[in-house]
Amino acid sequence: MRKVKSMILYVCFMGILAMSTNIATSIFNTTDTVYAADKKTDKTRNDAKKKKVQQKRERLVKCAMKYKKTRYIWGGTNLNKGVDCSGFSQAIYKKQGYKLPRTASQQARKGKRVSQKNLKKGDLLFYGSGKRISHVAIYIGGGKIIHASNPRDGVKISKYNYRKPVVIKRFIF
Repeated sequence: MRKVKSMILYVCFMGILAMSTNIATSIFNTTDTVYAADKKTDKTRNDAKKKKVQQKRERLVKCAMKYKKTRYIWGGTNLNKGVDCSGFSQAIYKKQGYKLPRTASQQARKGKRVSQKNLKKGDLLFYGSGKRISHVAIYIGGGKIIHASNPRDGVKISKYNYRKPVVIKRFIF
C-alpha cells in the first residue's frame, strides 16, 4: 500500500511539475509577445509623430508661399502691408502657432541648431558676417528658401546658399 501511495504521489508531483512548466512557458511566451507588441506600438507612435511633424512643416511652407511677392518694408511685421526678413519669418511661424522673437539675431539664439546636410522644410537659415546676424530665411525644400529679400524684390524664393548661412535653426519638432 505504501508503494502505491508513493507511486500516486510521484505521478501527481510529476503532473504538477509538467503543468507548472507549461504555465511558465506560456507566461514567458506571452511576455515576449506583449513586449514585441509594445515595440510595435512604440514604432507606430513614432511614425505617427514624424508624420505629424512633417505635416506641420508642409503647412508652414505652404503658408509662406502664399505671401510670395509681399512688399518689403524695413521693420515691417504685417503680411498684408509689408515685412522685413525677420518680420516675415515671425509672422509665418505665428500663423502656425509658434512664437518667435522679433529680430533675426534674436531668432538665431533660439531653436535647435542643425547642419546643412540635415536641413528640413521650415528650418530657419541665418545669414551675416562673423557673429553678426543680419538676415533670416525659411527653408522650403529642394535647396531653396523664401525670404523678404529687399525693397526691390520683396518676398521671393532664392537658392539657400546664395550667401553662406551662418547658422541654421529648427523650431518644429
